[in-house]
Amino acid sequence: MSGGEDARCFRCGVPLSASADAETIWCDECAVGQEALTAASTRARTSRGLRGVLTPGSALGPFGPRTATVLAVDVWDAWSELRVLELDPTGAWLDMSDPRDGWIVWDAVDDTGTRHWAFPSTSGGSDTWLITTLSIVPAVRAEARRLRLRASYAGVTSEAEIDLTAMRRPRPAAQVATQVLPPIGGDRCRQCDAAPAERMGLCRSCGAHLEATAVRRDEDVHAAERVLVPLALQAGDVLGGPLTLLGIEILPNSFVLRLHHDLEWAVTGTCGAEPDGPASQSHPTTWGRWEVTDDRGGAYTGCNLGDHASPDGWWGDVHLRPGLDPRARRLDVRLIAAGQQVLRVGVPLDRRPGPRA
Repeated sequence: MSGGEDARCFRCGVPLSASADAETIWCDECAVGQEALTAASTRARTSRGLRGVLTPGSALGPFGPRTATVLAVDVWDAWSELRVLELDPTGAWLDMSDPRDGWIVWDAVDDTGTRHWAFPSTSGGSDTWLITTLSIVPAVRAEARRLRLRASYAGVTSEAEIDLTAMRRPRPAAQVATQVLPPIGGDRCRQCDAAPAERMGLCRSCGAHLEATAVRRDEDVHAAERVLVPLALQAGDVLGGPLTLLGIEILPNSFVLRLHHDLEWAVTGTCGAEPDGPASQSHPTTWGRWEVTDDRGGAYTGCNLGDHASPDGWWGDVHLRPGLDPRARRLDVRLIAAGQQVLRVGVPLDRRPGPRA
């Protein structure tokens, strides 16, 4: 990207001034937001407290064949994280020569008059769906009560108002158990330790389980309705750093457990370590097998299929099948690494009517 008459802002896509130098990638307005993002990244290294979780389920658009649904807003001391599901049955974004032509531009303003910018931090999906996480800066003020989100794409602008007073505040998990992580590495499967590893540190059986979970996630993501349950459940300092269960997204045939792990390796950018490297050995929340039972006798299993790291730590999406029993009121969540249980957390489910997307 460089300045010049054909250059455009890296975030919003508006043309840059013809006099912009070769190092300029932001328009004047987005440059202010980028400075706020840099400041938030610095602040996050010393202040990473969670203030609350919202699951609004707000639908925005349509933007032609494309729709966007706000699945969650996680409010942190340094910034906020916006989780959005985008659906486009035409898969048009795959044919765009410039990725920016496919980006929905997000902004927000709260009732104190503070302007917020949203910068994409990660996205993943298929040709017809995309889950994008965006960082909202600056941090939402403690006195703010409402946040108005604005999404713009292809000349269409859509808005949704988020009630900040409805956020689920952090609470400690009542039952947490951890065990010393067994040695990981060598030629054994890092999940079950029962067979030789063949690919990605997994044996043939565990690898097939991971691939099947991914296929079934793709089948479920287009569900017409999903129930969003905020948790903000803090499990304490486990396996290298504070672990928080942010929320659950319930689909017809599966459910997603959203996690945040405040890990130094994520903050320092070492999350790209090899599967058998020291960082990966220490933090199986990224690659272990997850097993869940409920208080009705149901059993579920799954894997982390989506994650990203930032100065605020590491986020993960654990996809579990089959569909969650609607009568369940409590979950027993376990993490398996090297054939052993290394983490166990009790999760109460608040089954009062909640947001539906």
